[in-house]
Amino acid sequence: MLSENVIDFLQSMGGSMLCTRSADNQPAACEMLWAEVAPHHVIGMVPAHLGAHLPVHFADNTDVSVVTSQTYGDHRSVQVKGTIADLEGPRVFDRSDVGEWFLNTVKFFPQFPPEDVARVLIDIVGCPVFRITIEVSDVFDQTPGPKAGASIGAST
Repeated sequence: MLSENVIDFLQSMGGSMLCTRSADNQPAACEMLWAEVAPHHVIGMVPAHLGAHLPVHFADNTDVSVVTSQTYGDHRSVQVKGTIADLEGPRVFDRSDVGEWFLNTVKFFPQFPPEDVARVLIDIVGCPVFRITIEVSDVFDQTPGPKAGASIGAST
Protein backbone atom coordinates (compact mmCIF):
# COMPACT_ATOMS: atom_id res chain seq x y z
CA MET A 1 0.00 0.00 0.00
CA LEU A 2 1.27 3.46 -0.87
CA SER A 3 1.42 5.93 2.00
CA GLU A 4 0.13 9.49 1.62
CA ASN A 5 3.75 10.66 1.61
CA VAL A 6 4.66 8.36 -1.29
CA ILE A 7 1.47 9.24 -3.19
CA ASP A 8 2.26 12.94 -2.84
CA PHE A 9 5.83 12.35 -4.02
CA LEU A 10 4.81 10.29 -7.06
CA GLN A 11 2.16 12.80 -8.05
CA SER A 12 4.64 15.65 -7.79
CA MET A 13 7.02 13.92 -10.21
CA GLY A 14 4.67 13.27 -13.13
CA GLY A 15 6.65 10.53 -14.78
CA SER A 16 8.67 7.42 -14.01
CA MET A 17 10.53 4.53 -15.57
CA LEU A 18 8.44 1.39 -16.06
CA CYS A 19 10.56 -1.76 -15.90
CA THR A 20 9.43 -5.14 -17.21
CA ARG A 21 11.01 -8.40 -18.30
CA SER A 22 10.31 -11.14 -20.80
CA ALA A 23 9.89 -14.85 -20.11
CA ASP A 24 13.63 -15.35 -20.71
CA ASN A 25 14.48 -12.51 -18.27
CA GLN A 26 15.33 -9.88 -20.89
CA PRO A 27 14.72 -6.53 -19.18
CA ALA A 28 13.19 -3.43 -20.72
CA ALA A 29 12.48 0.04 -19.40
CA CYS A 30 10.45 2.89 -20.81
CA GLU A 31 9.09 6.22 -19.70
CA MET A 32 5.61 6.33 -18.21
CA LEU A 33 3.44 9.30 -17.22
CA TRP A 34 1.25 8.94 -14.14
CA ALA A 35 -2.46 8.94 -14.84
CA GLU A 36 -3.59 7.93 -11.35
CA VAL A 37 -1.80 7.21 -8.10
CA ALA A 38 -3.88 5.48 -5.40
CA PRO A 39 -2.97 3.47 -2.28
CA HIS A 40 -3.41 0.04 -3.89
CA HIS A 41 -2.87 0.70 -7.60
CA VAL A 42 -1.28 3.08 -10.07
CA ILE A 43 -2.19 3.82 -13.68
CA GLY A 44 0.27 5.09 -16.25
CA MET A 45 0.30 6.08 -19.91
CA VAL A 46 3.16 4.83 -22.10
CA PRO A 47 3.59 6.10 -25.68
CA ALA A 48 3.37 3.07 -27.98
CA HIS A 49 6.75 3.69 -29.62
CA LEU A 50 8.42 3.47 -26.19
CA GLY A 51 6.40 0.49 -24.94
CA ALA A 52 6.27 -1.74 -28.02
CA HIS A 53 7.55 -4.62 -25.86
CA LEU A 54 4.71 -4.35 -23.30
CA PRO A 55 2.19 -6.79 -24.86
CA VAL A 56 4.82 -9.56 -25.11
CA HIS A 57 6.12 -8.93 -21.61
CA PHE A 58 2.57 -8.79 -20.23
CA ALA A 59 1.80 -12.16 -21.85
CA ASP A 60 5.04 -13.65 -20.44
CA ASN A 61 5.21 -12.09 -17.00
CA THR A 62 3.03 -9.58 -15.18
CA ASP A 63 5.66 -8.50 -12.62
CA VAL A 64 6.73 -4.88 -12.98
CA SER A 65 8.74 -2.23 -11.21
CA VAL A 66 8.26 1.52 -11.48
CA VAL A 67 11.12 3.78 -10.44
CA THR A 68 10.62 7.47 -9.75
CA SER A 69 13.54 9.76 -8.99
CA GLN A 70 13.81 13.42 -8.20
CA THR A 71 17.01 14.02 -10.12
CA TYR A 72 17.22 17.64 -9.01
CA GLY A 73 17.46 18.48 -5.33
CA ASP A 74 17.70 15.60 -2.87
CA HIS A 75 17.66 12.68 -5.37
CA ARG A 76 14.75 11.07 -3.54
CA SER A 77 13.87 7.83 -5.32
CA VAL A 78 10.99 5.41 -4.82
CA GLN A 79 10.49 1.99 -6.39
CA VAL A 80 6.98 0.57 -6.66
CA LYS A 81 6.69 -3.14 -7.39
CA GLY A 82 3.55 -4.91 -8.45
CA THR A 83 1.70 -6.80 -11.12
CA ILE A 84 0.04 -5.62 -14.28
CA ALA A 85 -3.71 -5.85 -13.71
CA ASP A 86 -4.66 -4.41 -17.11
CA LEU A 87 -2.90 -3.32 -20.29
CA GLU A 88 -5.02 -1.40 -22.76
CA GLY A 89 -3.94 -0.26 -26.19
CA PRO A 90 -2.03 0.89 -27.92
CA ARG A 91 -4.60 3.26 -29.25
CA VAL A 92 -5.12 6.95 -29.70
CA PHE A 93 -6.96 8.32 -26.71
CA ASP A 94 -8.93 11.46 -27.32
CA ARG A 95 -9.60 14.22 -24.83
CA SER A 96 -12.87 12.62 -23.68
CA ASP A 97 -10.97 9.40 -22.86
CA VAL A 98 -8.21 11.11 -20.98
CA GLY A 99 -9.80 14.28 -19.65
CA GLU A 100 -9.17 13.45 -15.99
CA TRP A 101 -5.76 11.97 -16.78
CA PHE A 102 -4.88 15.08 -18.78
CA LEU A 103 -5.80 17.42 -15.94
CA ASN A 104 -4.15 15.22 -13.30
CA THR A 105 -0.92 14.99 -15.27
CA VAL A 106 -0.65 18.76 -15.72
CA LYS A 107 -0.63 19.15 -11.91
CA PHE A 108 2.17 16.55 -11.63
CA PHE A 109 4.60 19.05 -13.18
CA PRO A 110 4.35 22.09 -10.89
CA GLN A 111 7.79 23.30 -11.94
CA PHE A 112 6.57 24.00 -15.50
CA PRO A 113 3.88 26.38 -16.80
CA PRO A 114 0.63 24.39 -17.33
CA GLU A 115 0.39 25.49 -20.97
CA ASP A 116 3.82 23.93 -21.70
CA VAL A 117 2.84 20.67 -20.05
CA ALA A 118 -0.49 20.73 -21.89
CA ARG A 119 1.29 21.12 -25.24
CA VAL A 120 3.39 17.99 -24.58
CA LEU A 121 0.36 16.04 -23.36
CA ILE A 122 -1.61 16.99 -26.47
CA ASP A 123 1.19 15.43 -28.52
CA ILE A 124 1.00 12.27 -26.42
CA VAL A 125 -2.79 12.17 -26.59
CA GLY A 126 -2.49 12.40 -30.37
CA CYS A 127 -0.20 9.36 -30.58
CA PRO A 128 -1.04 5.77 -29.69
CA VAL A 129 -0.43 4.99 -26.04
CA PHE A 130 -0.75 2.04 -23.70
CA ARG A 131 -2.76 2.51 -20.52
CA ILE A 132 -1.31 0.25 -17.84
CA THR A 133 -2.87 -0.51 -14.45
CA ILE A 134 -0.54 -1.89 -11.81
CA GLU A 135 -1.62 -3.44 -8.51
CA VAL A 136 0.92 -2.37 -5.89
CA SER A 137 2.60 -5.11 -3.85
CA ASP A 138 5.75 -3.46 -2.42
CA VAL A 139 7.33 -0.04 -2.11
CA PHE A 140 11.01 0.68 -1.51
CA ASP A 141 13.12 3.73 -0.74
CA GLN A 142 15.82 3.84 -3.44
CA THR A 143 17.31 7.20 -2.48
CA PRO A 144 21.10 6.90 -2.60
CA GLY A 145 22.46 6.36 0.89
CA PRO A 146 22.39 3.91 3.80
CA LYS A 147 18.60 3.37 3.66
CA ALA A 148 18.48 2.52 -0.06
CA GLY A 149 16.46 -0.64 -0.56
CA ALA A 150 14.49 -0.29 2.67
CA SER A 151 10.83 -1.23 2.48
CA ILE A 152 8.52 1.77 2.90
CA GLY A 153 5.28 -0.04 2.13
CA ALA A 154 3.87 -3.45 2.87
CA SER A 155 1.96 -5.89 0.74
CA THR A 156 -1.78 -5.33 0.81
